[in-house]
Amino acid sequence: MKRLIFPLLILVVILSLTTCTKPGLGGKNTVLVTPQHHGRNIPWVVVYIKFGTQNLPGTSPSNYDASFTTTGGSDSVVVTVSGLKEGDYYFYGIGFDSLIMLPVTGGLPITLKNSSGTTSLNLPITE
Repeated sequence: MKRLIFPLLILVVILSLTTCTKPGLGGKNTVLVTPQHHGRNIPWVVVYIKFGTQNLPGTSPSNYDASFTTTGGSDSVVVTVSGLKEGDYYFYGIGFDSLIMLPVTGGLPITLKNSSGTTSLNLPITE
């Protein structure tokens, strides 16, 4: 009986290590983030991402694992976040609303349930 328990234990450990993926970069998911202040799209926002959580890790950029910005011209409002694995993430945006001349911030949790695909996210940010 003891001879059977040890190999089974090893098999369970190996399977648990190979079937679980941690959230982070290196995957095939893309999230298209549109930062919005009171429903109006805000260009040139930096989006910070914390891997493996659904809770706000704080407002300092140093609390986050990665950051992304818009890649277009002055009218570009979509932040493309590519290469994410499935799992939990917290997205936090920091920008500037030129209409009211104030900085704007805000965040949302998101769960990616598939190993690949594209998800759209309207990210509310406020003063």
